[in-house]
Amino acid sequence: MATSKFGEQLRKLRLMCRHPETGKQMTQSQFAEFLYAEIDILYSNTAISDWEIGKSRIDVNDRRLLCGIIKILKQYGGIKTLSDANDLLELGDYRALNKEEINILFPESISDEKEREGPVPAWAEKSVTNIRKFTDSLSVWHVAKVIAWAWIFFMTYWFIVPSLQFPFIDNETAKQNMYLYVIGTLFIPLAIGGMTNIKNNLYWKEQNIQKPINLWLYMFQGAYVGFHVGYFLMFFLTLMLTQFNLQTTTWLEMIKILFVIIVSYASAQLVPYNLWRAYNRLEIKDGWIFFIFVFVGIGWAFFFLEYYEMLSSPVLGAAMILISMTGVVLLEILKNRKK
Repeated sequence: MATSKFGEQLRKLRLMCRHPETGKQMTQSQFAEFLYAEIDILYSNTAISDWEIGKSRIDVNDRRLLCGIIKILKQYGGIKTLSDANDLLELGDYRALNKEEINILFPESISDEKEREGPVPAWAEKSVTNIRKFTDSLSVWHVAKVIAWAWIFFMTYWFIVPSLQFPFIDNETAKQNMYLYVIGTLFIPLAIGGMTNIKNNLYWKEQNIQKPINLWLYMFQGAYVGFHVGYFLMFFLTLMLTQFNLQTTTWLEMIKILFVIIVSYASAQLVPYNLWRAYNRLEIKDGWIFFIFVFVGIGWAFFFLEYYEMLSSPVLGAAMILISMTGVVLLEILKNRKK
């Protein structure tokens, strides 16, 4: 509706313009010629017609074109005042002219405004400009992505946090919480991988990937790997807090979940990239073993329920943490020696 109103007003203002040589109403072809002379971009009379009937819409960020249209309309009698120009822009849901644009198109309005109201504070003008830029660039797709991430966060909180709230009241509670954990580890990494939008990544567009499906598979593999790595780091943090009898808080739990999501998202991008750098290809045979991470949650749930009492023990729990950390360090040392 906004586009058609803009088009109707644009046509009305164009017809109010007079050609400097003939004195007649300005045609769409003549308007296109003046527009070309002004912005050095050639638009056909069909493009002008499409704008006027609402068949196509000028991009909100194309201020050069919008200002060129306003300048021509003003120069040849269609627009009389700054208010007329802003009214036209408002009909198309475009932002009003800023100070720099007004200074070029309506310099007389700047001087009149200063005499009446005085100078506008620089910080206020910059704030309004930044807000307008943000709202102009905002789309339904951006809002949908924010909502999707919010769902991922709350689903992760609901499914994963209970498994980090030990010691549990009883074995039944432990089983229930680990069941939720297993469900979360199977489906949440899929959602995080789906938000990676690797399809539009400029780097991957430049690569000659023979099997694009492998790129998606390794992206999801990375999401699972990162999800479990982030979770186990937060698990050991929780275990250490438990050993020292430190109470957790809702904010700390939210930070834990946010950390898991961030690591999973980053890993979804890094895993296919690292494989490509290492092999200059993306073949399933090069990293198939790590698809086992899809089922790590199930294995960990059984292990945790089997050795829960040992893990929650002040002495044995601390010993298992020390053994795990020692194993990680030894693996890194061996890896560096091989290099």
